[in-house]
Amino acid sequence: MSEELAGYRPAIRERWEELILQTYPEGGARYFKKDNDPFRNPVGATVRSATKVLFDGLLAGDDSPEFGEALDRLVRMRSVQEFSPGAAVGFVLLLKQAVIDTLGEDGAREHQAWLLELHARVDRLVLRSVDVYVACREQIHEIRTRDALARTYSLLRQAGALEMDNEAEETSACGLRRPVRLRGDRQE
Repeated sequence: MSEELAGYRPAIRERWEELILQTYPEGGARYFKKDNDPFRNPVGATVRSATKVLFDGLLAGDDSPEFGEALDRLVRMRSVQEFSPGAAVGFVLLLKQAVIDTLGEDGAREHQAWLLELHARVDRLVLRSVDVYVACREQIHEIRTRDALARTYSLLRQAGALEMDNEAEETSACGLRRPVRLRGDRQE
C-alpha cells in the first residue's frame, strides 16, 4: 500500500467490519457493533480481531500462521451460524466494497493498479475461505454421524436388542465393540 493510501487503512478496515456485521440480523448487528467485550460479544470481538489481521496480511501479501488462524476463526464461526455457504464466506468480498466506499470512485481510479492487486489477493482469499468452510462443515457432519451412531447403539443396548461377542476387543470409530449383532440375526 502506498504512503498516500496508508491514511485510509483504518477507515477501510472499519468499513469492512461494519459491512460484515451488517450481514447479521438487525438486532444482532447493532449489538455486535457497540459491545467490545469478547465474553459478552464473541461475534463482534472475532470480527474485529480477525479483520485486522486479515486486512494487514492482505496489504502486506503476508501468509503468516496468524493470518491463517484469523481466517479459520472467522470462517468457523460463520460456518456454524445460519448463513448459506455463499454468505458464510462472502464476507471476504465485502472488503472490495469497503475500499470503494472509502476511496470513492475518483480515488479508486487514481489507485487502479494497487486496487487490481488487492482484488486479486481478495479473490484468492475467497477460494481459501471456501476450503476452510468445507472442512468445517465436513467436521460438523462427522461429529453428528458419530453422535447418531452412539445414540443408536445406546438405545439398542438399553432395549436388550444387541448381542456382543466377547472374543473381539476391537473398537470402532464411535466406540462400539465388534462384532455386534441384533438379537435374532442369523449367524452364517
